[in-house]
Amino acid sequence: MANGLTEPKLFVLHFNEDDPYKCTAKKLRRFGLVSFKVRKNYGLLLDPFATHLISKADTSLALREGLVALDVSWKNVYFRFNNIKWTQEKRRSLPFLVSANPTNYGKPIILSTVEAFASSLYILGFREKAHALLNKFKWNEAFFSLNEDYLNKYAMSNSDKDIHMIQKEIMRSIQERN
Repeated sequence: MANGLTEPKLFVLHFNEDDPYKCTAKKLRRFGLVSFKVRKNYGLLLDPFATHLISKADTSLALREGLVALDVSWKNVYFRFNNIKWTQEKRRSLPFLVSANPTNYGKPIILSTVEAFASSLYILGFREKAHALLNKFKWNEAFFSLNEDYLNKYAMSNSDKDIHMIQKEIMRSIQERN
């Protein structure tokens, strides 16, 4: 428990690039679950291009500084992440997961902001908070149905290295099925 917090604060850098009616970050803000006020290079940035995967080893940093997500269109994601000033030591990607939101249902890796937050929280050990976030969306059960086995395996790992190995095993299993 860092700074007396029992769960990480959630922050969003919002770029207004998506349909405002489908924006999961804006809905989370309406419920008071995230803040759009972000300090530069403060917090663990969820970055799909980061070389390190989020793991329990990141819990103390997440509790101390929070989790930060960029809410951008997937069409602009590469440009946005490459142009944001954030140290590499505070960037984490998520391991393989499948999207359940209506826009990208069934697509691997292309998660909404709420899916990224919920996955991160679940892996870090904050399962109740992960469920509470996704409960604001009709498709919440679908996300956990698609990813529960993966999330449980990732959540049992203590390091980036362990999660990389689990992800490789999951990918191998998927390729063998296809």
